[in-house]
Amino acid sequence: MELDELRKLQSQVQSAARDIEQSVSNAARDVESGVRSVESQLNEGASAAPAKDEPPPQSQPSPAEEGSKAHEPAREDVAGDASRQATLPGFDRI
Repeated sequence: MELDELRKLQSQVQSAARDIEQSVSNAARDVESGVRSVESQLNEGASAAPAKDEPPPQSQPSPAEEGSKAHEPAREDVAGDASRQATLPGFDRI
């Protein structure tokens, strides 16, 4: 190959790499926008739901469910506003 052909190939590869980078960045922005929209809708729906002083009644687990949950650690309620979803991780770095 001659030097001119190599330079032309290098230019084409660099151009293709820039196009791919742009496409990936645009796709990431579109996904982030969609996720933020869904997050907003979920938060609006949660705040519009009627607040109850009592938790909803829990159904009695079947014997099979009790056996499968015997090995799970007990979960405690997290303090804070349960009606609002926390910001999704990773989006602060984009």
